[in-house]
Amino acid sequence: MSLKPGLLSSTGEPLPKETREHGQRRLILYLITGGLVGQFTIANAPLFLLALGATPFHIGLLATVFRLASTSRLAGARALPYFGKARTMYLGRLFASVCPLLLIPLALGTGLSVHGIWLAIGLLALRQIIVQAGGAAFWPLVQDNTSGSSLSAFITRQKLTQRAIALGIPLVAGWYLGSHPSTSRFAAPFAMAAIVGAIGALVARGISERSLPTTTQRYAHRIRAVLQFPAIRGFALCFGMCHFAQSACMPFWVIVLRDRGMPVNYYVWLTALTALGEILTLYAWGRIVEVHGYRAVLTASLIPLGLAAPAWLVLPTETTSLIIWGAVFYFLWGVFSAGWNFGETRAMIDAVPEEYQGEGFAVMVFVVSLTGALGAFAGGFAFEWANSLNAGAGGAEPTLIYLVLTQALLLCGWSLCRFLKGFGEQPSLAALMARLGRS
Repeated sequence: MSLKPGLLSSTGEPLPKETREHGQRRLILYLITGGLVGQFTIANAPLFLLALGATPFHIGLLATVFRLASTSRLAGARALPYFGKARTMYLGRLFASVCPLLLIPLALGTGLSVHGIWLAIGLLALRQIIVQAGGAAFWPLVQDNTSGSSLSAFITRQKLTQRAIALGIPLVAGWYLGSHPSTSRFAAPFAMAAIVGAIGALVARGISERSLPTTTQRYAHRIRAVLQFPAIRGFALCFGMCHFAQSACMPFWVIVLRDRGMPVNYYVWLTALTALGEILTLYAWGRIVEVHGYRAVLTASLIPLGLAAPAWLVLPTETTSLIIWGAVFYFLWGVFSAGWNFGETRAMIDAVPEEYQGEGFAVMVFVVSLTGALGAFAGGFAFEWANSLNAGAGGAEPTLIYLVLTQALLLCGWSLCRFLKGFGEQPSLAALMARLGRS
């Protein structure tokens, strides 16, 4: 394959250090713009649908299509040899910026129309499909622009950047939206999403890359070859279960809390507390992964998240107590999910051989997206059914029991960690704590 403009070297040759550092800065800028757009659209999407008059089924469906959208990375991986990595990411972000613009008249003019709900879901899904297709180039570009210990350092910077945005924007958004926002209040965030998305597209054009390997294999054959790697199958099995559990419960938190009397602006601020928990602990999680591997981190994060599921059974009804409960729960969720996400990211990068860059990452994202979509889709039906039931003899609400059962599935995900590449060779949490105790 001949080099296209912007491709700096062959696959086997590392990029120069200065070029890698420039590429890392561009990737961080790309993440900043993407994080802002996500806060303006994805984070506000459930609240926007609820303002339009959506039901739990619509919220579950929205979570499903968001998850399924990531499967478009298979199409994006197919485009990489033709457009190059940076240009694929540029085109995805550019075309995705049109969808928030189309949401503006919807926010200003449809009121509570049921057609408005479906149109909003369609536009939000289309935006996510396009941006995820372009996102097929992101992790290959990370591999191109990092080397050795700089990989863990980059992942830490990446996640700190994303969570800093998730901490700051909700504080402003909560004030702007108020307690019971009308649909028109969402027009300004959608306009900002379109502008910032276009800026992110321009940033992506300047990212350095290595060329993809020359191959005579058909794309379908390369996909099948990727699935033969035990590391990739192990990743898909473990984190497929984790994302199924997460998608089956998290989208419905907003419904339960709102029904208990949580004001919308307070709910938005709770998401900022999750980001704060991540920011305060990401560096520590990253250091453990870099020095000792991700086994201890996944154990120390997934088990507490699974064991915390019964906390939903003591959800308060009084507003002040509800806000305090939510603040504690969301903060601790951020603390432990930071470890889970860091360990997952490192396990994903370690599992992909460079000769299958595009297809390897796309397949793993496809599998966890599909399982996540199944969790959200089934959860939408199950939660709406539970919402129609009366409380049992013990007084426990069916919706709260549902959240307990689905969140507890994270323990099943942890039990599958043993199939991850190198998991058995890394120190366990108990061994690591004993080693630290002796030092």
